[in-house]
Amino acid sequence: MHKCAFRALLNLEGGKHERSRCHYLIDQLLGYLTRRDYKTALIVFNKNNKDFSKILETIVPSVEAHLNFVFNDGQIDENEWHFTMQSVGDESRQV
Repeated sequence: MHKCAFRALLNLEGGKHERSRCHYLIDQLLGYLTRRDYKTALIVFNKNNKDFSKILETIVPSVEAHLNFVFNDGQIDENEWHFTMQSVGDESRQV
C-alpha cells in the first residue's frame, strides 16, 4: 500500500483572523485526508495584514480549541508549530 506522506492547504490571509475561520480551515484540511495520509500542513501567507504577529498569537489557542485537537507537539520556531489531530471519521487515527 502506498502512503501519501504530506498533504497541505494553503491560505492567503487577507483580513482579520477569527477562531471560526481557523476551525473552518482545519476542518477543510482534515476533510481532504485519506487513510493513507499521515502528515499534513496548514500554511498561511500574509499579504495585506500589517499586524501579522497578532494573528500568530491566536494560532495555538485556536488549534487547541478545535474538536479534533489531541496534543500540542510544540513550537518549532517563531512561525511553526506541530500539533497532533484526530482524524475525521476514525477517532483512533491521528495525523
